[in-house]
Amino acid sequence: MKDIYKVIIIIIAICGIAFVAYSSFSLVQEDQELLNYGDDFSIYSTNKSMELKDNVDVSKDVNISSGKYVLVIDSNAKWKIDYSVDGKSYQKEGNGKGNISLGTISSNAKINYNQLTNGSSNLEVYDSKNNFVASIYQSGKTVKIHYNLNVK
Repeated sequence: MKDIYKVIIIIIAICGIAFVAYSSFSLVQEDQELLNYGDDFSIYSTNKSMELKDNVDVSKDVNISSGKYVLVIDSNAKWKIDYSVDGKSYQKEGNGKGNISLGTISSNAKINYNQLTNGSSNLEVYDSKNNFVASIYQSGKTVKIHYNLNVK
């Protein structure tokens, strides 16, 4: 009788180990799928956000409504930004965090952000009611991010 109990315990132990191994494999596969999700720039825009890991020069078009907008820069690097709102050009330089009021956008805004030193940058756009519009996060040596905010 004791041998039957030993066999049952061994079978239960093997099933438990198999379950743990399968669960771990499933989590690794899921993480891999999430990593691959960000590789294709065109499909990584479901929430109008984008995360990039290499030194890149990237453009992002975002449709917006006419109104006031703010660009929030969260960076630990030196940066320079050239931007235009409805054809009027501006330029700003900084190091670290900063907010730039884009004012009222009637037709479009073009933002050219250059991270000049090694570090990371997160650019977020908010409307006048502090509603999230879009973001791009990037870490690397140098980064160039181009936003086109188009009123539709």
